[in-house]
Amino acid sequence: MSDFAPIDNSNNETNIQKKPKQTVESKPVITRLEDVEIERVTWLWENRIPVGKLTLISGDPCLGKSTFTMDIAARVSSGAPWADSPTEAREVGGVVILSAEDGLADTIKPRLQAAGAIMEHIISLDSVRRSCDEEVHEEAFSLTTDIPRLREAIQMVNDCRLVIIDPVSAYLSNTDSHKDAQIRGLLAPLAALAENTGVAIILVAHLNKSNGRKAIYRTGGSIAFIAAARAAFSVVKDTKEPERRLFLPTKANLAPSGIGGLAYTIEGVTLQSEEGDVSAPVVRIEPDAVDGCADDYMVEPSGDTDDQDDAAEWLIEALASGALGSTEVFRLGKLQGFSMNIIRRAFKRLGGKPKKEAFDGGWKWGLP
Repeated sequence: MSDFAPIDNSNNETNIQKKPKQTVESKPVITRLEDVEIERVTWLWENRIPVGKLTLISGDPCLGKSTFTMDIAARVSSGAPWADSPTEAREVGGVVILSAEDGLADTIKPRLQAAGAIMEHIISLDSVRRSCDEEVHEEAFSLTTDIPRLREAIQMVNDCRLVIIDPVSAYLSNTDSHKDAQIRGLLAPLAALAENTGVAIILVAHLNKSNGRKAIYRTGGSIAFIAAARAAFSVVKDTKEPERRLFLPTKANLAPSGIGGLAYTIEGVTLQSEEGDVSAPVVRIEPDAVDGCADDYMVEPSGDTDDQDDAAEWLIEALASGALGSTEVFRLGKLQGFSMNIIRRAFKRLGGKPKKEAFDGGWKWGLP
């Protein structure tokens, strides 16, 4: 007989009964179209900026796109008519501004004042105050985590009609602006916020350096920015009049075709302050529409640029559901009338990189 007492393992971790894994059920959420009432599109600015949607305004630095958005904000806050419909009266609305590049006191307010804004209808969302274990600190606003805080800011201004985020790239936090899936995931809640609150949200963006491409590919970062927007505009120089700027449609999903763009110049205005005179820029928008779209001023007519643009559009659709074998891509592309060289160039331009399935396998083509 053993001199040692038997070991009681009843409380040992190995004998603790594990909790059964929770079963996650999923069901489709559907809407029956017979239950949907048809609605007309509501516009903040008729045929240009829709209510409850995202609008993208892109342009190179120093062309006055931020000053242009301050003109929009001023008109919303004061009820002033739009430049292309100067006789139509409008209701006053509130505005929320997020600006990462310009100071409130020396840049934003002077521009708003020069444009005739009513300041009591405008607020700036500067940062987010967080508290943890009785410690309070402020952090920069982030589109990845702070959509609820933006909703609260919208509710803080009476009858908010407009939100301006300038530039959108400054509020991405750790999100990679070139990753299509990440940007789509980030903008979806923002688009939902616009729809749920009934505000128009303007995103301001810089252009990339890919001169000669169609305007929809010129916005810096992922094409998901322009894909998420229901309206998009590009600000460019007038090639015939260097001091004149053109505000041209890049994408107008909800507006009638051929709405045209607008032309404007920038003038200096002197304002009075306690410290003396302050100079501020203001846009002077011409009332008549400008024919054409952004592509007319941004796409170079030479070479095979147009073919590459068409091939790029096709590739985005063809690879939307996942990577395909290169042989299949070329086969499908040929059916669309694209040569292998055009497809390769378009794929490279979109940032695509072929990946080998295995050591002795074929190549897969997918987009970032």
